[in-house]
Amino acid sequence: MRLCSRVAISTAVFVASIFIPSPSHSANVDTKAFLADLDPMINIRSYRAEAVSNGKGSPFKMRMEYVAPNQFHIINHVGAGNFETITSKDGSYYKANGKWTKAPFTSNPANTRSGPEQIKQWLRRGTISFAGVQDLAGAPMKVYDYRSPSANGLPDSTLRLWVGADHFIHQMVIDSGKKTAMTIKYFDFNAPISIKAPI
Repeated sequence: MRLCSRVAISTAVFVASIFIPSPSHSANVDTKAFLADLDPMINIRSYRAEAVSNGKGSPFKMRMEYVAPNQFHIINHVGAGNFETITSKDGSYYKANGKWTKAPFTSNPANTRSGPEQIKQWLRRGTISFAGVQDLAGAPMKVYDYRSPSANGLPDSTLRLWVGADHFIHQMVIDSGKKTAMTIKYFDFNAPISIKAPI
């Protein structure tokens, strides 16, 4: 799954926090330098992520495991239904009605960007500003705001990123511009995660 391009944003999410402004609040930053600062995440071996969207439309939840360079295990909860996919070294699989099936196509790993690479590719399209410093789960994080221009009939989208001292993205809040948003939390960086073909 392409983490950013396939996310179906369906509702407003209020992020409760104590925000600490800095003297450079809302100051634009050099996109190239910002992306270079995320290089440690590009080289990450593994992580887990959870996405939540509630409210307007069908509630949406997603849990993902990622193993470099391009292995994914994703469970989507949309409304009352679930949809599960696995992309492993042995191919792509999906689970429907309790049964696993191998997808009738084979992805070429050389043509598949890793999860972190997809995020960086997406961030290249807009402008980024530094919004301040904020504690997240007891750790200070640099907070950045991202805005992408409208394209192909889609509205402007905004994104808030929480980046730790480890140079990893720990949280992301996506706003589609239509009073809808999704919160994605990243954790278990470089954990011993194994993704295998289910059949």
